[in-house]
Amino acid sequence: MSTTEPVDTLETTGAYSKYDEYEESGVEWLGEIPTHWETIRLNWAADYINGYMFSPDERGDEGLPIIRIAQLT
Repeated sequence: MSTTEPVDTLETTGAYSKYDEYEESGVEWLGEIPTHWETIRLNWAADYINGYMFSPDERGDEGLPIIRIAQLT
């Protein structure tokens, strides 16, 4: 089995998948991550728009998801 494939799935075990190998993430509160993952700053992965209220018409099922600040805490 490849180290990038989970050993079990949430559906079969009721728990998150486990990987074969882990390493320290370099982020104290995060701890260990699978060796094939990488950590990057959130602002490198997405655009951050503070103070803009999206109308219900702008929230759709297509395109990039909108994440509210309250969902990050």
